[in-house]
Amino acid sequence: MQEEIATAIVRATGGELIRAGSERADKASADELDAWGLVRKAYHFWNYSFQPAGIGDSLNLLRRAVELDPNYANAYAFLGLYLIEKVALIMSEHPEQDRAEAQAAVDRAFDLAPNDTEVLENTGLVWFHCGLWEKSVQALRRAVEISPFNLVAWGYLGFVLGCGGQKTKNATEGDRILTKLITDTPEHPSVPYWYFFKATACTRLGHFEEAVTCASKCAEMHPNFYIARYILANALGHVGRLEEARTEMATVLAINPYITESLLKREWLVMARDEQMAEAHLAGLRKAGFFPPLPAENQSTGGHP
Repeated sequence: MQEEIATAIVRATGGELIRAGSERADKASADELDAWGLVRKAYHFWNYSFQPAGIGDSLNLLRRAVELDPNYANAYAFLGLYLIEKVALIMSEHPEQDRAEAQAAVDRAFDLAPNDTEVLENTGLVWFHCGLWEKSVQALRRAVEISPFNLVAWGYLGFVLGCGGQKTKNATEGDRILTKLITDTPEHPSVPYWYFFKATACTRLGHFEEAVTCASKCAEMHPNFYIARYILANALGHVGRLEEARTEMATVLAINPYITESLLKREWLVMARDEQMAEAHLAGLRKAGFFPPLPAENQSTGGHP
């Protein structure tokens, strides 16, 4: 009964609490905010008013938070998270430098607060994007063990399992987690990202029609999060809707013209840790004519181990 009551409270208020804290900080001037407020202001930008040109402003807020309070673990954790997201979004001019700084930031956060669930969730996601899949899963499982109703951590765990697991059971578990989150808490501010995460898991599992549905929902709910449109374009290519795939990818490239096959493949190899799995996230675009086809001996046969 206690668990049912707690679940009901989280469903009803969990997202509102996150939204309220970030909105309050967003309305205030950065000059009047403490380290906590600066972190929340950056969080609000990322989740609600995301614009590629403003990513630098978000990082500046977090760097200032670290300066104000050098022992505030969450400032380092979010700094690492947004640095690695800049890399993952193919917006970094120096990706390996930013990746190294992101890892150093979350390592510092983890040293300061190894049992803080917000630190664990952000650290887990950064470690994932740095190729440390096992450490990532361990951190995220620890986060949800400490705080079973931390839905953000559950979402990250679903993403890491669904996208980077070497076994189908990992991807299936990730997909199941994300489906439950979307179903149980449809008003949570992370829902657009959960749809994006689920689209990547569906791509990993070869469920391309479902990937189209999920990526479309993310793009509809968060139009400026262009990487979801890339996932959508790839899924559309897989199911033979080539003209729609070209239209979506044209939108992506209009927002970020620096996206290339080699840069995308670099990130997918870090996350998927397997050539064939990474190729699933590019093959639909090859069908739509964006990237040259692979030589016959390197082409995927469809299923993934």
